[in-house]
Amino acid sequence: MSFSSTAKNKNLYLILAVLACASLTYAVPARAWSPTPNIILVEETTHQTLTGVTFGPVGPGCDINAGGPNCAYLDAAVTETGFAIPFGPFTSARTVHLLFGVGGIYERPSGSHDSAGNANGFCTPEIDTFTDTFADGSSLSSSGQGANCCALADCPANAGPTTSEITAIILSGTGRFAGATGGDIDSAVASPSSSGTNFIGRTDAYVLLAK
Repeated sequence: MSFSSTAKNKNLYLILAVLACASLTYAVPARAWSPTPNIILVEETTHQTLTGVTFGPVGPGCDINAGGPNCAYLDAAVTETGFAIPFGPFTSARTVHLLFGVGGIYERPSGSHDSAGNANGFCTPEIDTFTDTFADGSSLSSSGQGANCCALADCPANAGPTTSEITAIILSGTGRFAGATGGDIDSAVASPSSSGTNFIGRTDAYVLLAK
């Protein structure tokens, strides 16, 4: 099914995908284990707020707010509040970029298909950048790459539940994280229902402290 014939539902699917990767609500262990004093394994819980979604490039067939058949990408801004074990409470500012291309040329099939063997569910490439700022003002800035995918065996109009997995690297740190490196893997799902969209996910991270 082409992007142009399902533009409205496609835009909904992509917005749900943004929320899936940005909204992480999950159980964490009572403590984090560290193999050496300067390598810290981290678990996080967060609550997200989507603060803006725009489509582009703006022009005939692509509205900045509503999307359309000639849109090639989606950009979103997300704010988060959460708690990291063992680092404590934090806030986060995240920017999400999804590149599907006009007509979905940059997407790949998710495995979902119709009875004739035609793909009807897709995965969209994604880049995230985000900065977590902790109670003492220290921060960690990261960038990650991954995909958002249809999660059903049959995904009519690409509007079903979605899954996402983002692998990120730590680019820089300030305060107690100055000079830190490391990375994380974010896994999340978005499940639309009559009462709204439910978000669950998990982040496993490690931080290599400079000292």
